[in-house]
Amino acid sequence: MKKSLKLEEKIIKKVYHYEEKRLVFMLFRYAALVIGFLVLFLLNLQIFFLILKQQQTLDLFDLFSQDLEIIKNYLGDVLLTFYEELPKTEFVFVVIFLLFLFLILLFFVKKLPKIKNRLTSILRFHKRK
Repeated sequence: MKKSLKLEEKIIKKVYHYEEKRLVFMLFRYAALVIGFLVLFLLNLQIFFLILKQQQTLDLFDLFSQDLEIIKNYLGDVLLTFYEELPKTEFVFVVIFLLFLFLILLFFVKKLPKIKNRLTSILRFHKRK
């Protein structure tokens, strides 16, 4: 009887150890993905604004410091010019990386209850010892 209990304890220990490894790997994977896409997003955003600054495209928005009547008259032209001078490739990359970052965070939030359950189970197992 005692031999089967020891065997059972060994098996349970191995299962919990395996689950610990899986949980740590999953958390590390999510953290690496978030950090990676965040770095790519910020890098592309910096390049995007650097190009806008070099082209002096942001100077178009000096219009908003003017009178309200001038803003009404020239707002469409300013926005059209801004759109035409926009570095579209960099803008697309910024949007893509932001979308991937959002999706990764969405999947993480979706799996958060499972992660919390696993973590509490593992902590309860270790407290029991």
